[in-house]
Amino acid sequence: NPYLNTCIREEALSLVNRFGYQITDIRRIPVLTINQILEQYCQSQFPDILDLDMEGMDLEILSQIDFSSSSPKIIVLETVQFGSVRKNPAAKDFLEKQGYIAPYETPINTLFVRRDCWKKML
Repeated sequence: NPYLNTCIREEALSLVNRFGYQITDIRRIPVLTINQILEQYCQSQFPDILDLDMEGMDLEILSQIDFSSSSPKIIVLETVQFGSVRKNPAAKDFLEKQGYIAPYETPINTLFVRRDCWKKML
């Protein structure tokens, strides 16, 4: 499937084993951490909305954020497990501990809103 990609070797091998996909290309690409992106492009401040879809690395990226210094008001996150209709609860649990609620969900994504912002909207 030419539309699948991941930065995690184990995830790629899992797709091969579970669904019979073939790995057609492996590339080394330069990457930045979420904090490096914020420093270089956003004066170390989050924009209001973070839409994160990192093919299995979402929780690892979220765990790098210092929510006490800067955090987005809204986070859109792919929370469904690939090849399943089940949601992965780990990211939701993590973000709830960081002060977010999840008022809206689609079959694939969950929209998280910082509690202080949600209260202002009501």
